[in-house]
Amino acid sequence: MRSRYTAFVLRDLDYLVRTHRHPSPGELRRDLAVGIDQQRWLGLVVHHAQQKGNVGFVSFTASYVAAGQVGELSEHSQFCRRNKRWFYVSGEPLTR
Repeated sequence: MRSRYTAFVLRDLDYLVRTHRHPSPGELRRDLAVGIDQQRWLGLVVHHAQQKGNVGFVSFTASYVAAGQVGELSEHSQFCRRNKRWFYVSGEPLTR
């Protein structure tokens, strides 16, 4: 999770695509490229992380500025591990 957040901060599309389990990498790259330059990330708070074998779950809040407005992305994410590497699978909005 932290490495993907860092990739968003650094605008590293290659890393984000490589660590995302997505059926269409080209489509994912286009989707990420649209918004990645519009946000400046301010911080990451990991609320909870849990691993069950090759599946991991992370609840987090990431804050950002976009179009002069401060916002937050709060999500409960699922990851899977294959060949000692973690991949983002999906996320659901985190309700507080």
